[in-house]
This record gives sequence, C-alpha cells and structure tokens, in this order.
Amino acid sequence: MNTSEHAGRALRLSYIGLNVADLSQSAKFYEKALGFMPDDAITASDPQQDALLGSPSLNLRMRLGNQAIELTQFLKPGNPYPADSSAADLWFQHFAIVTQDIEAAYARVQGQGAAPITQGGPQQLPPSSGGVTAYKFRDPDGHPLELLAFPENGNAPATRGAINHTAISVASIEGSLAFYRDWLGFSLGAQQLNQGPQQEHLDALTDVAVEVVALNPVTVSTPHVELLAYQWPRGRALAGRHANDIAATRMRVQVDSLSALFKKSLPRPALLGRNACAALVADPDGHLSLLEESA
Repeated sequence: MNTSEHAGRALRLSYIGLNVADLSQSAKFYEKALGFMPDDAITASDPQQDALLGSPSLNLRMRLGNQAIELTQFLKPGNPYPADSSAADLWFQHFAIVTQDIEAAYARVQGQGAAPITQGGPQQLPPSSGGVTAYKFRDPDGHPLELLAFPENGNAPATRGAINHTAISVASIEGSLAFYRDWLGFSLGAQQLNQGPQQEHLDALTDVAVEVVALNPVTVSTPHVELLAYQWPRGRALAGRHANDIAATRMRVQVDSLSALFKKSLPRPALLGRNACAALVADPDGHLSLLEESA
C-alpha cells in the first residue's frame, strides 16, 4: 500500500453505475441505442457489495470501447427517478458519449425511444462554450445522457465512440472542489461559463448560466468529472436519497490508498459504508462515489 505523502488520490474513474428498474430492458436500450455490449453475464451481487449498497442486486457490466458502465437492479428497489427533474437539480448526473456523426447517433437514440431533454435536436455551442455539438436525452429509467461531437478542427479526444466525462450538478464549486480536488485528489482542468440560446435549448431551461469545471483523475484523463454549477436557474436538492434509488448514480473510482484518504485532515465526505478495500461516500450534494483501492 502506498503510504507516501502523496497517497490518497483518485487514479481513474473505473466506470459509472446506474440503478435500473428492469435490467434486461435497460441492457437492450444501451446496446441498441448507444452501442454498449455486455462484458459478461448478469451476476448477483456479493455480500461485500450488499453491505456497502444496502441491498442485494443483479448487475451487468457493459462496455463501449475501453470504457464501461454497470447496470444494477436491486431486489429491493428504491424510489423512481423524480419525474419533474431538470439539468439544474442537484441530483442530476449524466455521462457524455463522443460520436463522429451526431445526427446519426441522434436518430438512433430517438428510434429506441429516448426521451428528449434538448429542444430542437443537437445544438452547436459557441466557441466560448467549447464549440462542441451536443444533445441531451433520458434513458427508459429517466437517467440523463449526452451525445457529444467535437469540432473537426478542434482538439478532439482520441476516445471517439466512448465516454468522455460524467457531469454532476452542484450547489457550490468551492464545496465540490473541497471534496473532489482537495480530498479525493482530482486535478483541476478547464473552466468556462456556458450561457446563451444554444445552452438554453440544450438544457431546456430559460436564461441559463452554468459554470463548468473539469476535474481529472491522476492516471487516465477520460472519463473525467465535470462540475455544473447553475448560477441560474438554481437547482433543487433531493432529501433522503438512498443508494438503491434510481437517481443514485455512482462513480466507481480507483484510489491508491483508502487509509491515506481517510487520514487526511481536509473536510471529509459523508461515509455511507466501508470495508477493507472499498468505501461508499457522498459528496456535499449527495452524489455517490464507490471508492476501490488499487491492487
């Protein structure tokens, strides 16, 4: 175990965990709409995972290129995704998939019954907002997702056809940086303010102004984490969120040393469960991270 003064850092975001009501239905959507493929068969959770998440479950890992998501159907399901959610609400968390042909990807997700968030199809954002073309939608359980296309003459990432980032709505950039940068060890990346008519269409919100801050793990830059701090409209909090609720998306983060993390004198997160090699924690807005110690 790394016991150096630099220990206690997020090495990589291993995958994103989504709670679903019907594992087979969700797996079909992610395969047909987005090109994910099952990594293995459906498996039952083990006692250690049950202790961390509070309930037995069925799980399916699905891959897109070198990256993965995990679909989880709890045997004791929690609350459904809040029906009136917006991108500004503090339980909002999506992940963005990079595509070369966003119009074709848009048509494919529409054909599989995705519920639109973005108004008027894919939106090209101005250069001040990165110049990307984006489209947001929801899967059958209400989870928000995003298609993302980079300008041909821009610095497009090499991970086309894979997950670029996961973005979470937060109440305070400073409070979130205390968790993700100062405590968990992500490094600060690009920062920008997104606003204007294209952002309004993208989010289906009026008079949007959202501060976007990128955070990078130590060893692998994608997927990374993006903080979304909506200056307007202000998002709502969700009281009483549980790990088996549909909206309780998890980031599975590989860290170099759990013991070093929890010895830090910096502000600590809410600890929801811990064993010898993993811990479930919540950030200041209730977003969950399942931390696993690197072998």
